[in-house]
Amino acid sequence: MATLAFVAASAPPTLSSAQESIDAVLTGWTKTLVLGDYLVFNVDSCTTITRVTLTLIVRRT
Repeated sequence: MATLAFVAASAPPTLSSAQESIDAVLTGWTKTLVLGDYLVFNVDSCTTITRVTLTLIVRRT
């Protein structure tokens, strides 16, 4: 069975009065994945967004 990659941060991405948000540093995040890991996303709050596009750029090291 695959494991769940728990990516947590003290500074989660936010979007307020803007159309995009980019965070290339990801301070406080777990950034390592292994084969079989899942990424799960949670929206904590939303008032007017009707569509979201999430783009992940993953670099193999």
